[in-house]
Amino acid sequence: MNKDNLFYRAWFEKDDNLIEHYVYFGIDNVPEFIKEANAIECYTGLDDIELNGIFENDIIEDVAGKRYIIEWCQDKLGFVARTSNSNDTLESLDITNYEHWKVIGNIRKNPELIKGM
Repeated sequence: MNKDNLFYRAWFEKDDNLIEHYVYFGIDNVPEFIKEANAIECYTGLDDIELNGIFENDIIEDVAGKRYIIEWCQDKLGFVARTSNSNDTLESLDITNYEHWKVIGNIRKNPELIKGM
């Protein structure tokens, strides 16, 4: 793997189903098929308690049962976790706290998980 490549999750819609595809690529080598994706989400570089990769738009839950949506924050130049109430945001994803999170879904395949957050 080239160090300039990042890990992404791409979503494709096929026959009213969402299909996820994982791929490494960089700005200079975007695969042709990626241009057809409905959405592309970046890997945060962090894993949850079960060693599942945490991606942009994933829904994570902490040990207290509080749920957060993972988002890129341009102001902070990093990923943040926020509740559906945007006033309740973790400042950044702290690599030392990963053992407190579990990926329980994502906003594309499991939108019901963010209702009532």
